[in-house]
Amino acid sequence: MSDQDAPVTPEPAQEAAPETFDRDYVAKLRAESAKYRTEAKANAKAAEKLAAIEEASKSELDKAAERATAAEARAANAEAQLVRKDIAASKGLKPEAAEFLTGSTPEEIEASAEKLLALMPEPQRPPGRPVEQLQSGAVPAANQSGSTPDDWIRHAVAARQSR
Repeated sequence: MSDQDAPVTPEPAQEAAPETFDRDYVAKLRAESAKYRTEAKANAKAAEKLAAIEEASKSELDKAAERATAAEARAANAEAQLVRKDIAASKGLKPEAAEFLTGSTPEEIEASAEKLLALMPEPQRPPGRPVEQLQSGAVPAANQSGSTPDDWIRHAVAARQSR
């Protein structure tokens, strides 16, 4: 075999001599390490509690913000409806027509009301007061001849006498 094919075995490294410490120093280090471990555990529990409290308060804050946003939207919607109905009434439109008015400002809503009025036909009103043609059953109408019992009897008597 050649020198290149021979397995190479690493030479054992020289081991460093381990340092030795006296017992008092080691005990002191172990006590200090134990103290830090218990503090870290306590801090981790406190951090978890703090994170949970922050999350709970954050979600309550978010809920309150959402409720406030929803209330503001409802108030704005109610105010817009009131403005539309007021403008519709001032222009002579029916309250039902207010839903067809568009715009975000009173000027835009008034312009929309004027356009709607222009599209609507003028209402047809009858001229004057209508004449009532109701009569009681005791009074004969002018165009009805021979329709009362007196007329029937007169007619029957006249027919008998002529025979």
